[in-house]
Amino acid sequence: MDSRHIVIVIELEGTKIQHTINWVMSHLLRTSDSIHLVTVIVDTDAELSDELVAFDKQEFAELEEETAAKYILAVNSATRQLASNGYYNVQGHIIKSNSSEITQDIVYYTETQKVDCLVMGSRRLSGWKRFFVGSFSDQVQSQVTCPVLIVK
Repeated sequence: MDSRHIVIVIELEGTKIQHTINWVMSHLLRTSDSIHLVTVIVDTDAELSDELVAFDKQEFAELEEETAAKYILAVNSATRQLASNGYYNVQGHIIKSNSSEITQDIVYYTETQKVDCLVMGSRRLSGWKRFFVGSFSDQVQSQVTCPVLIVK
């Protein structure tokens, strides 16, 4: 059986990471698959404008480090869970991005890695939030060229 390249997007906000990992292990993954656990951290340096100079940049840096640590912990936890179930070909990737370019960065990653399937969890936005804010998974799935699986 050929190895497939499967990307699982790890998103902390509103997503049940454990549920997504358990679901893909039960329904999609093969032990021969190459699994990429990908998370995106917003680059606060790129987000700060000159108008915000009055704020303490050190506080932003500490917040960014704290956020990065949470994502690293989530990726490491998912990697251990997959390995304990026989999935050993797992790589973790952290992408640092501007908030306006997250979708494009995920699309670029899937294209450069020749991904066979992109897996994302659903944040289960209410109808109003989805209408006004939009859905990240909807934005990504409309732009990638590989199949997308959204785990609810």
